[in-house]
Amino acid sequence: MNDKLKTRLSKLFALANRGVGGEKVNAERMLRKMLIRHDLDFSDILDDEKEDVWFKYGRYAVYRKLLNQIIVTVCGEKTSVFVIKSKRYQLCVECTKTQKIEIDLRFEIYKKALKDHLDLSYSAFIHANNIFPDTDDDHEEQEELTSKEMDRLDKLMNMMAGITPTVVNKAIDCRP
Repeated sequence: MNDKLKTRLSKLFALANRGVGGEKVNAERMLRKMLIRHDLDFSDILDDEKEDVWFKYGRYAVYRKLLNQIIVTVCGEKTSVFVIKSKRYQLCVECTKTQKIEIDLRFEIYKKALKDHLDLSYSAFIHANNIFPDTDDDHEEQEELTSKEMDRLDKLMNMMAGITPTVVNKAIDCRP
């Protein structure tokens, strides 16, 4: 790889990491295209020395499990992951810059996908168990659903089909 190409890739890489909004997205896209065009990968533009890197995952245990799984997938099964109480909601792992980028990218994508899936699962659970207030209101006419809403409804129905409703016997009769 010549110096001009390496400089350009390094600049795109820096912008992809530090950019904001559209410039970041465009830099990532251009960087991927150039790497593919020149048959290179991130390790060719980064130095592969290992260092301790802290990854934030947020306060939910499910995101910690997800991040840990991604770290092991990217860095290998024998990778040690560390936690220090003073650094709440963070995991530390010894990895290369290339691995750090891969972990960050995967976590960002999978975290959003997991959140969407959990939201859908929650809705399916509520509907399958009919956890709604008793109402005597007539249902208003509904507007026609978009194709995206129809797709979500289809996924919701499929999930509901796999849920066995939980039986709860009333302990107290709350009717007036």
